[in-house]
Amino acid sequence: MEKSVKLQQIRGIARQKEVAAKLETLQQDCEKKVSQVIREKDDVITSVRKERMGLMEGNLESFAKVRALGTQIRQRQTEGKEKNFNKIQELQKQEWLNREQEWLNKVSKMEEEMKLLIQQYFELQRKHQTKTRPRWQRMKEKAKETEKRLKKERKEVEEREEN
Repeated sequence: MEKSVKLQQIRGIARQKEVAAKLETLQQDCEKKVSQVIREKDDVITSVRKERMGLMEGNLESFAKVRALGTQIRQRQTEGKEKNFNKIQELQKQEWLNREQEWLNKVSKMEEEMKLLIQQYFELQRKHQTKTRPRWQRMKEKAKETEKRLKKERKEVEEREEN
């Protein structure tokens, strides 16, 4: 019996060693798998971080482009406003020059009319000097009034030009 107990003990020890060896093998396999999973996880994390950094860089580049485009748009708007302002000023200046020329033409025309009236006056004066002395006097007064009126209008035009 002692032999059989010893044999059982030896078998039990052998069995324990066998189980311990299997456990050790399983533990090593498990550690290898855990290690592999950890490496894969680290690789995925690294990959995700790289991708995230790439996206962030892309976003920053896009943001910089958007800001640059915004600056360009504002600059073009400013340039457009300046051009429009300059055009408006030029048109106003041209309109003023046209009006001024119109007034000068009117003044010139009135001066011509005045000269014609004065000539007519002198012609009539020579023709009817003796007959129509009072009438001649009225025409002379009309000519003087016309001359005064024309001088006054010319003075107004000159004052407008100065302003």
